[in-house]
Amino acid sequence: MLISFASLLDKDIAVLDRASQTPTCSEWAVNIQRDSYASYVGHYPILAYFAIAENESIGRRRYNFMQVEGEGMGS
Repeated sequence: MLISFASLLDKDIAVLDRASQTPTCSEWAVNIQRDSYASYVGHYPILAYFAIAENESIGRRRYNFMQVEGEGMGS
């Protein structure tokens, strides 16, 4: 998947537009949960820890985290 600079810039502008607004409690919770799952997937030692704790392969744990992350939490 190739991401263009223009699409990244559009997302940055959208984030800047929302930065001036105070998020509601539910928006804040969704953001924290989304960022947490993204962090789990991006940091191998944390991912390995969860995989060992749940007796799953690292790939399966990554897949499950990405599925939850992509479901649109709180929607």
